[in-house]
Amino acid sequence: MISDAQLNTLAISCGLIMFTLIVVYHATLSWKRN
Repeated sequence: MISDAQLNTLAISCGLIMFTLIVVYHATLSWKRN
């Protein structure tokens, strides 16, 4: 079984990865537009 701490770490990691991808995606879009 996965413990709460592991689940928490996993959720935070996924959130950070998603956030980073979105930021990079938007930065790339703005950069291409200019």
